[in-house]
Amino acid sequence: MLIASRVIFVMIIYPVYLIITSPTASAPVIVTLNMLLNFIFSIGIGATYAFLTEAFPKAVRSSGLGILYALGVTIFGGTTQVAVAWLIDWTKDPMVPAWYQIIANVAAIIGIMLLMPHAEELRERVAHVTAKA
Repeated sequence: MLIASRVIFVMIIYPVYLIITSPTASAPVIVTLNMLLNFIFSIGIGATYAFLTEAFPKAVRSSGLGILYALGVTIFGGTTQVAVAWLIDWTKDPMVPAWYQIIANVAAIIGIMLLMPHAEELRERVAHVTAKA
C-alpha cells in the first residue's frame, strides 16, 4: 500500500492537473478531482507512519518520528506554496504544481525503497516467527 498508492498518485497527477487547469473545468469537476487525488494520496498515509516508526529503535522511536515529521513540515510545508507560486510565475506554466508533486512523490518512493526497518525491529520479527514455529 505504501508504494502502490504513491505510484498510482504519480500516474494520475498529470492528467488530473490537465483537466483541473483547463479553462472549461467546472467547480464540481475540480472539487471531485481534488477529492480523488486526496483519496489516492491518503491510502498510504497510515502505512507510511507505521513504516517510519520501524526505522527507529524503540528507545528513540517517538522523538525520531516527531523530529522527522517536524522537519518535513517545516521544510516543505512552509516553502511549497511560495516555491510553486514563484515557479508558475517564472515559467508561465500552470502545470508546475503537478510537476512539483510528481518529483516529490518519485523522491518519496525512492526514499521508501531505500529505507529499511531498524535492526532491532528485524530481530524482534525473527524472534516472533521463531517462537511461533
